[in-house]
This record gives sequence, C-alpha cells and structure tokens, in this order.
Amino acid sequence: MEVKEGLAEMVRGRRLGCVLLMCSVALVLSGCPVWPQRSAAPPGVAGVDVRPVPSERLRLPPGEYLNVAWLPDGTIAVNYIADPEDVQSQRRPLKIYRLERDGTQMRELRLPQQPGCVRTDYIVNGVMADGRLLAGRNCVTGEPGDAGRSEAIAVDMATAQMTTMAPLRSYSAAVAWRPGASEGVASYAGGRCASLTAIDSSGFLPAPQPVMIDGRSWHLDTVFRPGFEFSNSPKLCQPYGRARDAQYTNDGNTIVFFASPQTIGVSGKRREDIPWNMYRASPVAGGQLLDATSIRKVLTGIGDPHGLALSQDGRWASVAGDFGRHWVGAWLTDTTTGRARLLGKGSVNTTAFSPDRRQVIATVTDRLGRLESHLEIYTLPASL
Repeated sequence: MEVKEGLAEMVRGRRLGCVLLMCSVALVLSGCPVWPQRSAAPPGVAGVDVRPVPSERLRLPPGEYLNVAWLPDGTIAVNYIADPEDVQSQRRPLKIYRLERDGTQMRELRLPQQPGCVRTDYIVNGVMADGRLLAGRNCVTGEPGDAGRSEAIAVDMATAQMTTMAPLRSYSAAVAWRPGASEGVASYAGGRCASLTAIDSSGFLPAPQPVMIDGRSWHLDTVFRPGFEFSNSPKLCQPYGRARDAQYTNDGNTIVFFASPQTIGVSGKRREDIPWNMYRASPVAGGQLLDATSIRKVLTGIGDPHGLALSQDGRWASVAGDFGRHWVGAWLTDTTTGRARLLGKGSVNTTAFSPDRRQVIATVTDRLGRLESHLEIYTLPASL
C-alpha cells in the first residue's frame, strides 16, 4: 500500500520531507572556519554555538508560508496560502509565488492544472544546479480509492516551461537531483519509516544491497521496496533504521543526508524520539545510491531534522531541528567539521541559502497549533 498525504500533512508533517521538497547544491572543501567564542552548548552536545545571528522578518501578507527556495537571480519562490482554512479543507490548489528579496512584488507563478485532476498542487523544493526551480506536482483525482499521482518537475522561471524529472507514483516524497547525472534521490520523511531511494526518469530504483552505517546495516529504501505495506502495528519498520533529507553538492560528488541507525530494533512511537546524525558520502549510480565505504559522520544528536539545504559551495548546511526541547530552531552546520551554530530559535519548517551564501531564508510558524507563518532571513557572520 502506498501513502498519499493530505495537504495539511504535507504542510506540517514532513516539513517538506513529505511535501515534495526537492533540492540540489554543492560542496567544495577548503580550509577551516573561524568560529567566534561559543556560549554554553545544549547539554550533552559539543561544538554547538547557541547565540542567534541577526535576523529580519519580511513584511508580507498574513497567511501560511510553506516551502521556500532562493533563486539565482536573487528572487524568492515560496508556497503561500492566504486563508489557512484552505490547508485543512484542501479547497484550493497549492500555488507557487515569487517575490523580491525585500518581500515586495509578490506575484503568483501561473502554472496549469493537469487534465483529469480536480486539483493540482505545485510544491517548491529547491533550485537545481542549472538554475531551474525544482518542484513537486501532485494530481488529486477525487476518485474514491485513487491516491492520485505525484512527479518531480523542473521549472524554467523565465518561461514557466516544465520538464518532468521522475514519476513518484502516489508518494509525497522529497527529491534531490544529482547535478550532471540522470538520476537523483527521493526521501520519505514520515515518522517511523523514514527512507531514501535512488530514482531516475523511470521512477524508484530498488537498492540491491543493504548499507552499513555506524556498524548497523539495513536497506535505506524501506518504504519504497516492492511488497512493503504500511500498517498500524507498533512493530512497523522495527527491523530497520531511518534515513531522510538527502541533498547533493553542486559538483555532484557528495551527498549529505540524515540517518538514525540506532533506531534499529526500536518499536512504536519511541522510534520517533531517537536522535539523528548528519552524514556525507560519495554517490554512486544505480539503486545503491551511495558508496558505503565513503560514509562519514558530520553531526550527531539532532532531533527531528528537516528542511535541509546546502550553500552554493557546499561547505555549509542549514537545517531545522532541535538539540532538546529548549533548543528548537534553525541551525548552520559546517559539513567539513560538524560544528553547528544557532541561526534562530522557533518552529522552523524549511530553509534555503541565498545565492551568495551570506544569508539563509526560512519559513517559521508563528504559533504552534495555528496554520500561520512568515519568512525570516538570517544574516551569517562575516567570519564564516
């Protein structure tokens, strides 16, 4: 059985894990950062600077701001819903809007509704190496028992021309496309069974072998494997670890992702409380996705990571998550050393770097329990 999440779940659940969040960026190693004197790190977590950086809330109409991408020309693409009730009722399709860096000139990107669909949702995922917007396109047919269909697409922002990159069947999966290659990675971020799988223009590519991470081995593509079925059993996915939110560097030579191998053997809701680690590895062609011998742990102990983005040079990663309930927000991580710095506290959903990597934009929920949010821009220290 496949799972198709409703719009409300896509908005809040995956954090664009399960809203088709697609991205692709790059990593070039050079030197070490100059980190300022750190204030006290969260208990049990080393190498984390918890002083927030300067930030600015964009002045925009009220409503729900979901997934965001910062385009090469400096403009911003974002999913926006004026009436939060539309998220719950799913009365209107999810649309993409474009605005200037200062929040002005917000206008709808007019993309067509698909034939045979009662609603077509377009979901911002990120920016491809060639500058096109990476997005998800979800068709809701409205037919009883029909979960609809999803696909990853690339959008030329100058012409609005769309190219289908990969069919996703009825999964709400985040997709990243490997630069210079004909394949990428899909991420299912749902709860107990978070999974990664290789994809190409034909769809999902089953992994031929399990992957060993921190001494524990499992097929990273758990939910995508033929024959997998979701259930209400507390033992669902118990034999497997979890993996999610993968992104490629712009040169296509590195993949950065989150995994939780220590989840193996844990059952029920307790699986969702196990922290995650950030890893980097060398990608490989075909269903295996990555070279297990190249896996290197970058960051440990982050809870509920989502909204991962990489800077244009691949040195930095921005991610939403927590280091305990008092340290929830957006974080900046050096992918070469694993040192992390707080960008800002709050219920952050998705993040994206500016083209010059000097700023990070995020969608931030105003109040938990209410579908209202805003766009926040964090300015990174000049020393980075």
